[in-house]
Amino acid sequence: MSMGGTRNDCLLICEHGGNAIPQSLNSLGLSAADLQKHFAVDIGARRVTETIAARLDTAAICANYSRLIVDLNRFPDSSTLIVTTGDDKEVPGNQNISKADRLLRQKNFYDPFHDRIADWIDTQLSRNVTPTIISIHSYTPVLGKVARPDGVCVVSNTDRRIADHAIAHFENAGFRVGDNKPFDGRKGLSATFNRHGTQRQLPHLMIEFRNDLLGDDKNIDRIATTFCTMLNALPQPL
Repeated sequence: MSMGGTRNDCLLICEHGGNAIPQSLNSLGLSAADLQKHFAVDIGARRVTETIAARLDTAAICANYSRLIVDLNRFPDSSTLIVTTGDDKEVPGNQNISKADRLLRQKNFYDPFHDRIADWIDTQLSRNVTPTIISIHSYTPVLGKVARPDGVCVVSNTDRRIADHAIAHFENAGFRVGDNKPFDGRKGLSATFNRHGTQRQLPHLMIEFRNDLLGDDKNIDRIATTFCTMLNALPQPL
């Protein structure tokens, strides 16, 4: 196994890394098979996040609950904070959610997750360390009938301190990389990197891997090795 260096200044975040549903929500009316699908969890994202974190000896915060309860990577006022369908399948437990229930989910699931991130950042800043924030996701090879040929998507807004560096490293490692495609960070889609990166003027990035590349040890090792090399080669200070 290839190992990375130590990056105690970096926080890896996996907002869509879990598929658990508390008993009180009765699986949102979905089957166990449904909760293994991509609309419920970013397939492979948690595994690659934890692999990278272990190699770099850095912090990682991964969600345990499904994004179908509440999407941790959306702003609280987003129309997609709680979705009513996933991949054209109705989510019964999310139909006709009251304002009170919406606020309760935000209080119980959304706020604690983001508070934990903010607390970690505050601790680093109190130590005069400028932390780097990286959000890790996965996406499907096809959406609808549209193929997604890029294996990696580097998502950024105006802060390109990490984005250009990441694109170059993954391309040099043989990956086909999309720069803000199929997801465009300039359109405000990521609550996490906007809230904890952009608004706090910290170096940040969101990176997505096509989930068919996250299904075996060889590809996980290749991605993690490239990621660790990229992060350790970042100029300091950013």
